[in-house]
Amino acid sequence: DADLTQVGAPITLEDPSFGLAIGPTGYLYLTSLDFSANPTQPTDGKLSVLNGDGGLVVRVATTGVTPYGVTVDDDGIAYVTDPLRSTIYTVDPFGRGIIGTLEAPAGSLALDIGPDGLLYVPNQISRSIVVLDPSDLIIEPGGGQELNADIDVFAENIGTLAIGLALDGNGGLYVTDLGLRISENGEQLPGTGAIIYLGPDGLPVGDPVSLNGNPWGVAVGNGGLLYVSDYASGTIWVVDAAAQSVEEFASVPGQGATLATDGAGNVYVIGFEAPSELEEFSTFTLHIFDAAGSETGTLPASGPAFAVTADGKIYIPISDGSGSATYTEIRVLNADGTEAAPAISLQAVSSA
Repeated sequence: DADLTQVGAPITLEDPSFGLAIGPTGYLYLTSLDFSANPTQPTDGKLSVLNGDGGLVVRVATTGVTPYGVTVDDDGIAYVTDPLRSTIYTVDPFGRGIIGTLEAPAGSLALDIGPDGLLYVPNQISRSIVVLDPSDLIIEPGGGQELNADIDVFAENIGTLAIGLALDGNGGLYVTDLGLRISENGEQLPGTGAIIYLGPDGLPVGDPVSLNGNPWGVAVGNGGLLYVSDYASGTIWVVDAAAQSVEEFASVPGQGATLATDGAGNVYVIGFEAPSELEEFSTFTLHIFDAAGSETGTLPASGPAFAVTADGKIYIPISDGSGSATYTEIRVLNADGTEAAPAISLQAVSSA
């Protein structure tokens, strides 16, 4: 409820989860990884579809595929990134399973789908954003691979490392340039990151907004203001790109990662702290801020994955508190931290 008292019982998931997206009917699409064969490298995974109350609707085993990022089109078709294979898999979870593959930029983790159905995918290696037309790239089972002539480079030479992106609703795209610099001795130097705005044609519009740090997550808030997290310091900036104005909005302990906003002006940020000598894993926390920048609550998280709807409903996979990477849970919360639905569990559902 409003003071972060848990209303429903927490329920665990059986696998570590990475990607989370909300489908057109309110279903949750969740990617998870299977480390059973190799504890340091996933070999398989699953795409699970849950209803708004956390009940399992359907699950697709992605044998030989390690699914990370996920986005969903208006027909409920999921697009899942596999950075190890430089591939986006097209998945119909309601009967057909994996129905095709899309050639993807090397090492792609994240992706998003625009209102026109095009996929936007950041390429960390070439510092670019590419836009893909799924209808031209699908390879049907048993068919030959069609050469794709419609992969367009949406933007080239975006700083040193394009890592975060947010569509503005008008066909434009905000991209964070991490600005990561490493010395010859392997030490991280002060960041020289920036926010770059690309118009619908993929060309930069205006000057980049320089930031004294390493911007990672970015989200468009009310009035077109941008909220940006700093990987290095945990600072959250509020940015008026048109006015080239940057102000500190808030901060989180450790380092800043993914970020989201809702229609009421609340800001959600995943922060993480590196493990100590006595810890094996980094500690992830979801920080919730109101529109004035006051922190209204925190919740533990299992990683950078979470999703927020426009009306402030939060879907967040979190750990069971034991530090184990094997068991996680999803809590469904409102923007003020109240529980919107009972916590979601897949522990009792067989993976077979």
